[in-house]
Amino acid sequence: MYWAITDDTDRLDGYSGYERATTLFNEQFGAEEKKSWREHAASEPHPSEETE
Repeated sequence: MYWAITDDTDRLDGYSGYERATTLFNEQFGAEEKKSWREHAASEPHPSEETE
C-alpha cells in the first residue's frame, strides 16, 4: 500500500485502476516471482539509459 499527497485526482484514479488490475492478475495467475525476474534481467543498461 502506498500513500500520496496530491490534488491530481486523475492521477490518483489511474493508480487505483492499476492497483485493482494487479490484484486481479495476481489472484488469477499468482504473484510474480522477483527471483525469476532478476535471473532474466539484462546485465547491461538499455542504450537509452547510457550517458556519454
